[in-house]
Amino acid sequence: MNLIKYIPLLLLAVCLQACGDSVVKNKSGAVEPTVQQAVQPVDRKVNHVLQVEYPEDLIGDWVGMFEADTAGQTEHADDDDFVSPNKINISIDEINGNQVNGHSVVAGNYRLFSGEVEDEEKKFVFTVKEAGDDPYDGKFSFTIHKGDSLLTGTWKSYKPVKVPLRTYTLSKKFFKYNPSVKLNDFPFVNWDKKSTVAQEIDGEKFVDTTYYTTTADLYKFNPSRQELDRNKVANMKKPDIYILRNSIFAKHGFSFKDKQLRNFFDNQDWYIPVSTNIESELTALEKKNISLLMKYEQHAAEYYDVFGR
Repeated sequence: MNLIKYIPLLLLAVCLQACGDSVVKNKSGAVEPTVQQAVQPVDRKVNHVLQVEYPEDLIGDWVGMFEADTAGQTEHADDDDFVSPNKINISIDEINGNQVNGHSVVAGNYRLFSGEVEDEEKKFVFTVKEAGDDPYDGKFSFTIHKGDSLLTGTWKSYKPVKVPLRTYTLSKKFFKYNPSVKLNDFPFVNWDKKSTVAQEIDGEKFVDTTYYTTTADLYKFNPSRQELDRNKVANMKKPDIYILRNSIFAKHGFSFKDKQLRNFFDNQDWYIPVSTNIESELTALEKKNISLLMKYEQHAAEYYDVFGR
């Protein structure tokens, strides 16, 4: 048996078993933990009907942006972290009479909720609450009109937090893993990471800044469909490898805690956050590519030369 051939996979297996943050650890900075909550999505009876008419049509994923409600607030008005929206998935898992159980997935958090739903003449009105054992738990109040496929409402935190009130308008979505899905053609940029270079040309001084950002190389490969090798990734810059690797997790519906990753993947129209633990869903090909990408990401250059690039 050629053991050398299997060393990368063995290392990955050890990491999956022993590392708390597993393969989603960002070698260039952020750590993406994959175990947030022991409970993961229940076996729901989703009928794949978009237009809601009956209670059974409510079951499933409702996805859209979780917006900060800044009306009347001035303390954080100019704070980008405060006003930045996150993609949320409010999953209605079970309805028994007027009792409802479900969960939310947003910003790397998976939280269960329960409460009541009122079946009114023209709409369903929900009031559901999270457990309260997390500092960011709160109460959801939302409405789904009959003959429609939109969920609208508010969320209010139990405790004083930076963003105590959020609003949302969500659409009914059906998640299905698709290894062929492509990234939208716009760059990832981490504005918090930059390199400044000063040079002098013909007696004139120049200062230029380049940021931690992806390039066209990002779109050359699909790590969920094709096997990568040294020749493909050895000369790629760290941001391209970083996003290429995390695109595997995004396709499986992984919910990212890291703000920069959320900003990028939330703007992918196909992306639906469904879980905070997707390790068991990774294919053998994806695991092998993750191992390779992590190896080269660790030592890859972070920036292109700002002059003459």
